[in-house]
Amino acid sequence: MAGNGGIIGPCNAVASEVAYSNKVTTFNSTSTFTVQADGNPATRGTADFLVIAGGGGGGGSVPGSPVNSAGGGGAGGMITSHCNPCAAAFTCLSGTYTVTVGGGGSVSTARGGNGTNSIFAPGTPYDRTASGGGGGGQGNCGGSNSGLSGGSGGGSGVSYSGGTVSGGAGDTPPAPAPEGGPQGNSGGPNGPGQTGAGGGGAGAAVPKGTPSGGVGLANSITEGAVTYAGGGSKGGGVAIPGGGGAGGSGPTCGVGQAGGTNLGGGGGGSSYTAGCTGHPGGLGGPGVIIVNEPGGTGTPYNVAPGIWKMNTVYNYVKAGGWTN
Repeated sequence: MAGNGGIIGPCNAVASEVAYSNKVTTFNSTSTFTVQADGNPATRGTADFLVIAGGGGGGGSVPGSPVNSAGGGGAGGMITSHCNPCAAAFTCLSGTYTVTVGGGGSVSTARGGNGTNSIFAPGTPYDRTASGGGGGGQGNCGGSNSGLSGGSGGGSGVSYSGGTVSGGAGDTPPAPAPEGGPQGNSGGPNGPGQTGAGGGGAGAAVPKGTPSGGVGLANSITEGAVTYAGGGSKGGGVAIPGGGGAGGSGPTCGVGQAGGTNLGGGGGGSSYTAGCTGHPGGLGGPGVIIVNEPGGTGTPYNVAPGIWKMNTVYNYVKAGGWTN
């Protein structure tokens, strides 16, 4: 027995640092988020985030002549700290928070409805709200041909009823960081031959008369690039990366395609030709919220694979550095 009350034996070296993995949590529906309690002490309480709202519904079409094309729905607003430009990452985060994932906009044979907002931690210092995408305008003379404003603006539909139609504005209401295109599109003066337009996307506005929706934005918060928040195309237009729905095809009395699920894509506008009844546009795509808590290397910890002196063990325990 040693004079200091320890155990006879060699002193062992202190082990090296702990490696922590990133924790990525994806919310496809409304839920709660709890900060991990066993993460890296050096980075615990910080997190990157991606908040995407529901996309707007595509415009519907009603009987008329000649072919009528409805506007595409605008993409849901997109706010993220994992891109450029970026919002600030969360800091000093702890506890449990409400997560509300926005749904896609509704549809009918009239104008598409706006998507609903996605909200992280409402009413707290970490509150981040992305605005639902604007609904697409109706095709023909139903009186609702202009697109609605939202995270990205909805596209205008064809109008033969006189007056002026326009696309909806993006980033409406303004978010704490840029979300969506600055302008969904501008339909321009109506009249015979006037075309509809696609909805805005997170990556681009849409000029008047453009059939395709605005492109989405790629984001790698899940450690693999995914494109989100593409605008829906007008009737007859193609699908857009980021979940933008394709427009319905006129010769087949086309219903617009739905926006991508949990991508926040706008729904495609419908189209009408003689002999068809009216058709709805495509539903807007639901949004998503993703939180990425960083990993990295933690502080050194101590293990005893062999025999330690008793006073050495005592000193490590007293200093708070002993980990089994």
